[in-house]
Amino acid sequence: MPQRGRDNQYGDYGDRRYAPVRSGGANRQPVRGSAQRGGSSSGPGGRRPRSKAPKGLILACLTVFLLGIALFVGWRIAEAKQNEARQQTDLANQIAAQQQNTVLLNQNSYYQGIIIAGVPVGGMTKAQALSALGQYGISEQGKSIVVEGNGQSYAIPVLSGSDVSTVLDEAWRLGREGSEEERLLQIAELSRTPREFELKQGYSIWDLDAEIEKVAALMEESPVNAEIKSFDVAKKAFVAESGKNGLALEREKLKALVEEALSSADFDRPVQADLKEVRPEVSVSEIENAVLLKRFSTTFKSSANRDENIRLCSTALSGHVVLPGEEFSINQITGERTPAKGYREAKVIKNGVYVEEPGGGVCQVSSTLFNAVIRAGLKVTERHNHTIKSSYVPESEDAAIDYPGKDFKFVNTSAGPVAVVFSMDMESKKLTAAIYGTTPLLGENESIELATELISETPQPENQYKENPALAYGEEILVTEGRSGAKYRTFIVKKKDGVELSRDLLHTSNYPAKASVYERNSNAVPGPGNYEVPPEPEGGAESPVE
Repeated sequence: MPQRGRDNQYGDYGDRRYAPVRSGGANRQPVRGSAQRGGSSSGPGGRRPRSKAPKGLILACLTVFLLGIALFVGWRIAEAKQNEARQQTDLANQIAAQQQNTVLLNQNSYYQGIIIAGVPVGGMTKAQALSALGQYGISEQGKSIVVEGNGQSYAIPVLSGSDVSTVLDEAWRLGREGSEEERLLQIAELSRTPREFELKQGYSIWDLDAEIEKVAALMEESPVNAEIKSFDVAKKAFVAESGKNGLALEREKLKALVEEALSSADFDRPVQADLKEVRPEVSVSEIENAVLLKRFSTTFKSSANRDENIRLCSTALSGHVVLPGEEFSINQITGERTPAKGYREAKVIKNGVYVEEPGGGVCQVSSTLFNAVIRAGLKVTERHNHTIKSSYVPESEDAAIDYPGKDFKFVNTSAGPVAVVFSMDMESKKLTAAIYGTTPLLGENESIELATELISETPQPENQYKENPALAYGEEILVTEGRSGAKYRTFIVKKKDGVELSRDLLHTSNYPAKASVYERNSNAVPGPGNYEVPPEPEGGAESPVE
């Protein structure tokens, strides 16, 4: 057998044939197939290089990935829309169910499932049901059940023939007693398990509940609350008129007694109504005790006429009671302040100047009261500042009054009555306004103060002059004194234990600037003794007269 070996032109290694490497030598490696055309061998000692993925495959994978993301996002959006639509549908169904329940609870007819003497009366009104039960007709025969109480009597008419009206009332109450949930359960139960009523020959009352209300209207009495009539300034207490207890009918007790008399056909004995006493909501003891809500004092100057005007005005206001929600008005209480009422001529600010007028000084009464009212926590509804700053209160804390135009008003915003009280100490020249009430508006350790800020100032204008032909040359008379102007804003500052809780703008006050006004005679010429003749200058020429 010839030897298979390397001597053959083509070595025979099994069934595979290899061509010899041309370079020869010991480093010769077999070449397989197409390896001679540039490929590399995977034979002994060889290594196959990694092949690169085609670009088309990468693009396809990326497309599939993006498509997957798009499908996922679309699915989530579709799911969200379905959930939203489902929620809207559920909400619509819920609203529809609520509306249906409301209609059902307000239904003015018998509920389905009610049967009287074999006649289904569901959906019928009382009148329709009575007509449908006509074979069990009823009639009036002059019988009645008399109810007595509180010195009154009322005859409830009784029908004879059958107890149809009583049964109609009983059936009507089905589904109409209890809470809304309980009623809906009763109505649902009726639709599943009908309720049957039998009629009996005898007596009945048409709409007993309505007859009971007629008895109540006749015999009941409403309680009367104690009422404030005045305020005792000396005792610092409200004077109240006592209230009165009321009477209320015990409806269920009376209904049971009437039904008992009806079932026993006892029409001869009157039924006694049970009436219980009802105490009024407000008693004398609750409103007579007054507490001081706030007081404020100012000092007045010594002037007999002005002091008398202050006394008259403050006395007219002192002891005045303001009920909750009522408005207090100084002009309404005092009316026009005239000499006929004892008011005297005194200085009063009018159109920016001081003039003598009956009632001068009463603005100190209104200004003092304003400060007490604000600090008590009540609501001021009308207040005016003067055209000239007042000396008895800080700027922007005054309150001018002038009948009938300017007024000072406040509303009692508390839950109980308040009273205005004035006192006048002639020795210390002090006027005090106090507010008394039953229900303070401020809590414990709370207080109200006023804080005023200057907004702007206006300088005094130049002097103005009026002609007075009676005046001599160079003579001037001061008619009205001028002044500079200023504008302020005032805040309500609420504090507790000395710590500020709030600060709210109350009002602004404008005190206008005003020029001084003088009288003079511009046409006057110097008279004898009114000037000195200067000496003649040298040269004999006369100098002009200055």
